[in-house]
Amino acid sequence: MSVRSDVLDVSVVIICHNYGRYLAEAITSVLMQRRPAKEIVVIDDASTDDTPEVAKVFADRGVRYHRVETGNVQENRRIGAEITEQAVLCFLDADDRLPVDYLSAGLPGFTDPQVAVVYSDMQSFGASDAYKRYPEQFDREILQRVNYIHAASLVLRTALMDADAWNVRIELNSHDDWYMWRRVLRYYWQAVKQPALYQYREHEGSAKRLRLQRHSPPSNKCWRAGDGNLVAQTYHEQHYFDLANLVAETVTLFIPLSGRTEQWPSLAEFLEKQTWPHDQIQLVLMDTSQSDAFHEMVRTWAADCDYADVRLLRYVVGPPNLADHDRVQTQAQVRAAMRQMYCYLSSILVTPYCWILEDDVRPPVPEVCEQLLRSMGPHVALVSAPHRSRYQRAANSFNVVHDRSNRRKGRDRAGVGVVEVPATGGFGCVVMRRECLKQAVFADVPDEATLRVIRPGWELDLAAGNQDYERAFFEHLTELAQERGPYVFRQIVKVDWDMECLHIGAPFYSVVKDWKTEKDWDSWKSLLRIRLSKLPNGVKIVGVGADPQMSVSVSAPAGWKRVVIVCKSDVDVIAHFYWATPAGLGGKQSSETCRLEIEGNSVSSRHVVHFFTDEPITELRFDPHIGPCEMVLESLTLEVVDKLPVEKKDP
Repeated sequence: MSVRSDVLDVSVVIICHNYGRYLAEAITSVLMQRRPAKEIVVIDDASTDDTPEVAKVFADRGVRYHRVETGNVQENRRIGAEITEQAVLCFLDADDRLPVDYLSAGLPGFTDPQVAVVYSDMQSFGASDAYKRYPEQFDREILQRVNYIHAASLVLRTALMDADAWNVRIELNSHDDWYMWRRVLRYYWQAVKQPALYQYREHEGSAKRLRLQRHSPPSNKCWRAGDGNLVAQTYHEQHYFDLANLVAETVTLFIPLSGRTEQWPSLAEFLEKQTWPHDQIQLVLMDTSQSDAFHEMVRTWAADCDYADVRLLRYVVGPPNLADHDRVQTQAQVRAAMRQMYCYLSSILVTPYCWILEDDVRPPVPEVCEQLLRSMGPHVALVSAPHRSRYQRAANSFNVVHDRSNRRKGRDRAGVGVVEVPATGGFGCVVMRRECLKQAVFADVPDEATLRVIRPGWELDLAAGNQDYERAFFEHLTELAQERGPYVFRQIVKVDWDMECLHIGAPFYSVVKDWKTEKDWDSWKSLLRIRLSKLPNGVKIVGVGADPQMSVSVSAPAGWKRVVIVCKSDVDVIAHFYWATPAGLGGKQSSETCRLEIEGNSVSSRHVVHFFTDEPITELRFDPHIGPCEMVLESLTLEVVDKLPVEKKDP
């Protein structure tokens, strides 16, 4: 045993609520330690059973009893820490117990002065004899994703108090101990694993708790008020955002500023209105404009804003106004500049989550940061709010293609709601984990890269000569995921299509008409061999013969328009849109602008077609298939487009 561990004494705080039937066993397991605890305190949270009497039986053996009425496990731990004084703390749940060597085997872990927490594997007893094995080596980033340090781990008092975990808002359904350990270990401190096994009792109250993604230790006692008493809250009622208490996280918001003076006021307005708490944001504004006037304008705003932590950096990455130069001529320079900026961000990033927002992207709602974080999970690397591209009609920061022809046809392969997509995308508006930036590489994809299968069932277009630091980033991230064993990112990227952002300079869409509610669908008429049945979430279409047709009267101006349809079908169908002008059916029509191929997988999918007319249109016609069919239209939207993206040409 090291000299340091010889002089460290332990305070064991036993948290109890109506567990009098187990309390004696828990206390006895502490008293029988080969390395005795210096202090033993029972914190009784409003128990109505025999907890007080059981605890007082051990008073002559130095066990103290302290009654509280908080209904909050984290608050009980805080009280226990405050009324004890030893250098090491252990918070033991009253229905569990310690093996006799738990303290003697664990204290040597503090030999290294950087160690603040000593954790262990877990052996269940009672209703189950399951063995829970956790990582042999401490990994700070895995702990951010997965709770593998149980509540009774040994912790240095100074590290716990310095973490200020007690004064942070803990949501009712959160894994409070998980958040506590993340606070303690977020920067400098390390954790080590000891050989002794924590003994976790499985019984009716505990066995029903679901394990978060099969990797959460079952030691998290979560209580809620119910009928005047405290009852166990099971995990299946909770969401990852709540379990991880992400509402209390500090997020780095990184915005590269290229010097777009005319766009700064709208960006500043968004920053003022966005709703993630401004005292929980480290705002990093990287000014690459090389303009004194622009920098002064941003500096003045930063000095007056209510963000608690603002860093305004001047950084030269290329010629002034590089972002708005002709991309055909400056593509290589732009990519080099972005690589430099994101490498710098990686070097200064300390918060567990980073929100990247490009200066010409505007989220649709002030709550976008929370919305993206709510789509996080233990195996999700990042969540994006997509935006339209300036250069491709497949207009989207996540161009997922199932074959090369889709890109040529200009199909918008957008999704519905929050979906998982292949490991590719952009950084227009994205929330990602710190480890993505810390461990991935920003470099161009080699020239010889060709079409490669990244994940089963998905293909990613890495055409020869099409170098891209973003694709290299996602490629490397995928490789890292394959190396992490049971703690891999099983879902690399998610996209929240409800958070589609405005990309300034990209096409702008304004809604002419939405068909979503039952009343909306009243305006559609059956033309030929089709039956329409209204549903609470759309309209059911049954084609009863060849070439079924339905139509609706509309009024939309001349020029470019698009139709967005959300639908699902049990069988593959080929649908067509037509339109009528005062002169009749027509327009500048091509097969790819009006033809929809809908997969028959009974899953909602979103499809978009663009079309152009010289005159206003007065009618839309939808032919769901060339023959008999059955499908559900969940929504249909007609929009006016101010312009189409210009197809990007390779340099």
